[in-house]
Amino acid sequence: MTIERHLSIKDIVAALGVGRSRAYEVAREMPHVKMGRSVRVSEAELNRWIEQRTVQPLARPALMSRTAEAAWSKRMRKQTKWRAAAVGLGLPVGDGATIRLTRRPK
Repeated sequence: MTIERHLSIKDIVAALGVGRSRAYEVAREMPHVKMGRSVRVSEAELNRWIEQRTVQPLARPALMSRTAEAAWSKRMRKQTKWRAAAVGLGLPVGDGATIRLTRRPK
């Protein structure tokens, strides 16, 4: 048995740039070690978790008119915003996945 480096919640907060509550949520999503009130996550597991949630950029068409490029850029910004929101909520986002989030009624 080899001993791996395990990260504390403070290490996860620093690595991901998230708050403490979100770091605890992340830790619960993967195999973790509890020692009393302390929670530790294997560094390899955290790296695997990050790789599973890494989204590749969408390919940009080679030749476009200025109008088409502006529309494409706007669409990509909107998709990126929704994709980031979905990842932040812990929703699975794969390659080519379409995310449809509806607005709350006023």
